[in-house]
Amino acid sequence: MHVKLQREDALEVTGKGWGEDHYLVKQGLYPVGLVMVFSPRDDEELETVKSIVKKSYEYATGEAPR
Repeated sequence: MHVKLQREDALEVTGKGWGEDHYLVKQGLYPVGLVMVFSPRDDEELETVKSIVKKSYEYATGEAPR
């Protein structure tokens, strides 16, 4: 799934192996923040993906990150 995150959140997602930079980011055509998140394989990973989607929603709607 593609999500847009704040730079710091995107670096955490990719750094922890929950996803990878979008190919446009890898090619230098888009700033860090556009991420492809991997599908969850169990309930614990599902909760992680939910938290990533929540961060993306907050970023897109302008809510302050919690």
